Amino acid sequence: MVYTKRTPWTLIMGVIMVAYAYLVQSGALAGLIKYLGTARYTGEMLTLGYAFGGIAIAIGLWQLIAKNAEGHIDYYLSTIGGLTFIMLVAFIVKWGLDPQMGQWGRAARPMLGFNFASVMNLNYVVMGIIAGIVIVNVFKIPDWAENGVRLSRLGLKTGVTTHHKRLQRGLVVDERYQRVANYVKNMNKEIDMIALSCGCRHARELKREHVRIVQSANQSIALNMLYPYPTAGSRGAVKPAAASAAA
Repeated sequence: MVYTKRTPWTLIMGVIMVAYAYLVQSGALAGLIKYLGTARYTGEMLTLGYAFGGIAIAIGLWQLIAKNAEGHIDYYLSTIGGLTFIMLVAFIVKWGLDPQMGQWGRAARPMLGFNFASVMNLNYVVMGIIAGIVIVNVFKIPDWAENGVRLSRLGLKTGVTTHHKRLQRGLVVDERYQRVANYVKNMNKEIDMIALSCGCRHARELKREHVRIVQSANQSIALNMLYPYPTAGSRGAVKPAAASAAA
């Protein structure tokens, strides 16, 4: 199965990123940067704009010119469009929406009596998650960006199950079963490492006293102190026969 979609959007987004970095470097956006108060981000605007933009331009040209063949290279390069899409959303949120929301919050303070952006904690992380929810549920993710969006940590989640025929075509059992097996194997390994660090031989020996819950003022308390074990005869107590069977 060939995953790479022949689309100009990867190239277009790369050009936008490089053009933005160039405008920042040339000083053409100095007024906007001063208004938004994002001068401290100028360095990363240039670095990330040129780096991700250059990669997107190169891969975008390859997607348009080269003949796509089935294989691992095709699969991994098919994620570049989606990753570029995610990075473009992140740039807009962090360098545009976040400072603009701060400006609106300060402007509305005399009328509201408080800075709503600060009170509601509308920072770029929260707005990135909101942007992901809106994109996924309102505008939908383009076909060419699906593989890359699956790698996202911005809250752009496409789900695990679907009745959409087009998305179901991506479930190729012969290719995916080994990945699922590796995921389960690594998950069990990590859980066993947690159990060993708690002095247990395996995860089934973990008890409430091995878990600590962080409370206010960064104070932690053991889970068995916060939620004590049921006493004998109580409704939630485990009968000895059932306990021995479970063990």
